Amino acid sequence: MVDRHGNVFIVQSHTNDNDRLIGRLTASQWNSTHTVNLVTTNLPHLPHMRDSDPKSADISPDGAELLLLTHHTTFYWKILDDSVLTSIKHHYTELPTKTSKLVKGIAWDSRGRNYYEISVGDNTTTPSLYIYHRL
Repeated sequence: MVDRHGNVFIVQSHTNDNDRLIGRLTASQWNSTHTVNLVTTNLPHLPHMRDSDPKSADISPDGAELLLLTHHTTFYWKILDDSVLTSIKHHYTELPTKTSKLVKGIAWDSRGRNYYEISVGDNTTTPSLYIYHRL
């Protein structure tokens, strides 16, 4: 996911809370010809997390909101002081999800008003795209 300043954030899932990370590549590091070090921090402990969570995340186009998708829940944060890494350590809101277990990705629409989730298909079903409208 990319914030409004061009910084890239990558989430990593793992088998325990201590290994779930979020990393940041600053906009100025994009065109570096040298190896760059990512600033990383542990994701906070969140309820309902499975070994392979989180699945996906996205920052709203205006950079003010963050979604993080897991098997059972979508977590939502307001981004405080333009800092993703600080904001995830503060209060979040749990949002409903329809893509339980087959979840694959999440993304804001181009205006940041609504968001989409996609689930994977299997041998008997096709992938599904769900839209969540803001009330």
